[in-house]
Amino acid sequence: MALVMKRIALGGMLLIGTLTVLIAVGYAMDDPGGWAGAAISAAWVVPTVLLTWAAWTRPALGARILVPLVVLVALARVVLPFASERLREFVDGVGPVFALATVAVAVATAALGLHRTGIAGWLLACLAIINGAGVYAQDVARGGGGPGPLGLLSTSGGVLTLPMLVAGALLVAADRLEHRRPSAPASRPTHV
Repeated sequence: MALVMKRIALGGMLLIGTLTVLIAVGYAMDDPGGWAGAAISAAWVVPTVLLTWAAWTRPALGARILVPLVVLVALARVVLPFASERLREFVDGVGPVFALATVAVAVATAALGLHRTGIAGWLLACLAIINGAGVYAQDVARGGGGPGPLGLLSTSGGVLTLPMLVAGALLVAADRLEHRRPSAPASRPTHV
């Protein structure tokens, strides 16, 4: 059962990652298009593939890389909405930087979950919660009252929150199943 849960978590994140790739590459090939669009696409697709490969085939290396990356993405997600107006305008002008960085790290972390289930599950769950908080903080920093529970799902970064949370919960549950202690054998009644 634990293996099935790990595969569902990875499959879900790979599906989200693939859809994100298709959408982002489509936009990049539309504007600016040509070689510039291909370069922009490769600038985040290649690191995503390499991170996922490292986490899948070299889990010790993947964990050493992904833990600080999750912390960095989470920190930037929460702090940047309160940064200077000039910096926020630059990031907004570049594109969905947080969504793409979050997808790259989340897909690789789900791949890590095949081998390091517990740490990957907690990393994904924390990333999901902080991502949701970052979307909320971004709306508040722009003068809104926060997007609300359903409004959270209306942004590119917010849409990632629920699948990451579910994948993280699946990995944490799979880890618990793998590490539970076997129950003591039932004592047999003695016959006189």
